[in-house]
Amino acid sequence: MIRNVKALTASSYLSMFFLGLTVTVIGAAAKNIGLSPTQIGLMLSVQNVGFIM
Repeated sequence: MIRNVKALTASSYLSMFFLGLTVTVIGAAAKNIGLSPTQIGLMLSVQNVGFIM
C-alpha cells in the first residue's frame, strides 16, 4: 500500500491522463480500422472498467 500522499496523487493523475490519451487514440483510429460505434463504445467501457479495478 502506498502511504505517501503525493505519490498516490501523482500516480492517480498520471493514470487518468494516460486513460484520456488512449481514449483519444482509440476514438481517432477506430473509424479507420472499420469498427462500428457499438464496438468503439464497448472497447472504451471495458477500458474504463479496467481502470476502476
